[in-house]
Amino acid sequence: MATLDDVHAAVAAETTVVNAVTTLLQQLSQQLKDALAAEDPAAVQSLVDQINQNANALANAVAANTPGTPGSTQPATPPAEPAPAA
Repeated sequence: MATLDDVHAAVAAETTVVNAVTTLLQQLSQQLKDALAAEDPAAVQSLVDQINQNANALANAVAANTPGTPGSTQPATPPAEPAPAA
């Protein structure tokens, strides 16, 4: 069973990941706006490529850490047994 310290650590790690993804999306959004404003097709394509790479990396990370999915490094947990009828 997890301790309260374990839960605090998990929440802190999750918050760090969420903040990192939020920052990444904000930066990509601004870069795309700048490239479009400059009417620079090469810069736009570069950003599209970067977005695709980041999306693939994020999808792979989620799959690797989701129990029971192909490629996951996390063990699948069996479904909970239903509670007996009272």
